[in-house]
Amino acid sequence: ALGCLASEAACCFTSATCKCLGKALSSSTVTRVSYAILFLLNTVIAWVLLSDYFSKKLEEITYGYLKLQCPEGNCYGVLAVQRMCFAMTVFHLILAGLLVGVQDSKDSRAGIQNGWWLPKILVWVGLAVGSFFIPNQFFMFWGHHIALIGAGIFILVQIIL
Repeated sequence: ALGCLASEAACCFTSATCKCLGKALSSSTVTRVSYAILFLLNTVIAWVLLSDYFSKKLEEITYGYLKLQCPEGNCYGVLAVQRMCFAMTVFHLILAGLLVGVQDSKDSRAGIQNGWWLPKILVWVGLAVGSFFIPNQFFMFWGHHIALIGAGIFILVQIIL
């Protein structure tokens, strides 16, 4: 029964038209919903990592390798949030790079956008896990400079569009 439920849930992450909750969805709609779910999952994980409890658990699980501390004191989960946001940013930059020049859904690379969900999720998980092995100093610079500038540019682009 659990396998059947997982199969139905996985159906929502395919590029083919599927019936999810009894309603037929187009490939474009499934793709948008899938990206929204992935973004929501990333956001929830980042929010959970904000707590001191989970930061300490993360340090405990990695046998003290991942100490999320700033020179000024304890950052709690701020650096963990920066890592999750960094992973999502790199994930979308990789996808954008792979899809440069794609004009319509008939292009052979368009399948990357609408399909290939298992490899995409594995890449995102790999980036998220891998980001925790990057030194804290990088994320202090990232959070104070690159992320702020990128967020400002993103908002300006969204206002224009």
